[in-house]
Amino acid sequence: MLHALAVIGTVVFVIVLLLGFLAVLVGLPGTILIFVASLVYSACTGFEAIPWWLLLILLALTVTAEVADNALSAIGAKRYGTSTRGMFAAMAGGVLGALLGGSSSPLLGAIGLTGGPVGSVILALVGPVGGAFVGGFAGAWLYELIAGRRQEDAVRAGWGAIVGRTLGTLLKCAIAGIMLAIILLCVFS
Repeated sequence: MLHALAVIGTVVFVIVLLLGFLAVLVGLPGTILIFVASLVYSACTGFEAIPWWLLLILLALTVTAEVADNALSAIGAKRYGTSTRGMFAAMAGGVLGALLGGSSSPLLGAIGLTGGPVGSVILALVGPVGGAFVGGFAGAWLYELIAGRRQEDAVRAGWGAIVGRTLGTLLKCAIAGIMLAIILLCVFS
């Protein structure tokens, strides 16, 4: 019975890790979920499967990923000419866009079921991911227009928000992938 519980616990752990990675794709702090799941799993195994020193490395990677994601988003917007307040508007627009886009996920996921479970997951992610990018653009663009900047400058600021968000998401995905590889190697080796 104990062995069956260990297998079930490991399966749940891997599912939570994958959910953390999916969260990163939609702009959520999935690396935090990956770290917390690893901490809990490690504690449940007496810190044998994932040693404490590795948890410290995972914590450093988590902090790096979250800070870099936000920093690159802001730097991208700033580099393309948005104001400091425009950077905050881009971030707020990205969050609002992800939430609004996420509301379409059940419908898109149901449509995706025609392509099977993978199609369902992929289409369910389109809403929040697309919403985050469109919202980031709209937030920077709209703020800069309201602040009295020319249309061309406002559009450029919006594109900067998209470029920054893209770079931040790519870096965060890479770090989350590295975290997953390290964790899975520890657990299954």
